[in-house]
Formats: sequence, structure tokens, C-alpha cells
Amino acid sequence: MKTIVLIGFMGAGKTSIGKILSQNLKIPFFDTDKVIESKMSKNISQIFQEKGEVFFRKLETQTLLEICQNSPQAIIATGGGCIHSEKNCQILQNLKGIIFWLKVNPQTAYKRTQTTKKERPLLQNQKNPLQYIEDKIAQRNPIYQKVANIIIETDKLSFNKIAQKIEQEISSQ
Repeated sequence: MKTIVLIGFMGAGKTSIGKILSQNLKIPFFDTDKVIESKMSKNISQIFQEKGEVFFRKLETQTLLEICQNSPQAIIATGGGCIHSEKNCQILQNLKGIIFWLKVNPQTAYKRTQTTKKERPLLQNQKNPLQYIEDKIAQRNPIYQKVANIIIETDKLSFNKIAQKIEQEISSQ
């Protein structure tokens, strides 16, 4: 089995789907944000507040490299902004794996992130979070598309259905 990488904007379901896939396929799951939080003993919001986004992005690259080097067969959920780094894109594309872009529209992302807004530093202090999400998605979608092997529209599917689609894609490879 190849490494499975889940990319996409916040609220696309990367973590939830990664956990389902890990259970179903019996392979380890790594959420880069959760690994960083564990390493730093702080949540992502605290890291952003205390050290800034540039520090976080360097840590994200280091964490991604470590996961890829130490876990040749895994499910990896990246942070939504992980693809902003050319180095991160190269790391992902050089993996012996399949990169799934879990595509989400702005309204769905907004709806799904409202209950976890405090855990999402880029949404904090936004006067118009929906507009921010629309702008970021428009900016990131071309990069997600360039990096991904397979695109899955997530808006109208449950996380279990999305996991099933990913499993079907993997078995057909």
C-alpha cells in the first residue's frame, strides 16, 4: 500500500477522513498539525501567537519530512496552508504515494470551521471569516490542483463516503 496524503483547505475533512482511513486500512495516521502540537506542547493558535506564521511553516516542513522519512506507509493529513511552501510540495510529490485533494467550497468550509474556530489561528480576528475563506480558497486551489493526483469534491458527501471513495481509488491503482 502506498502512502496516502490528504491536502485541502481547512474544513475539508482531512483529519476526520484520515482517522477513518487509518482504522479501515490498519495503517498509521499522522495529522501534521497534531504532531506539531505534540512536539511543541502547545496548540497551533499558541504557536502562531508566540512564534508567528513563518516559524510555524518551518516547523511544518520539518515535521512533514520527519513523517515521510520515518513512516514509509502512512496516511498523512497536512495543514491547509502546507502547499504554500514549494519545498513541502516537492516532499509530497516525491513520496511513493497518492495525493488526494479534498476540495471544499467556501460556504462548506465556513460552516464546518465555525465550531473549531478557536483552534484555527488564521480565522481568529477576521472581521469577515467567510470572505477570508473565499479569498484563501481562490488563492490556494490552483496549488492544490497542481500537487494532487486525485480530486474529491467533499461538499455533499459524508466523511465515511469520502473515505470509501479514497479506498476505491487506492484499490484500483
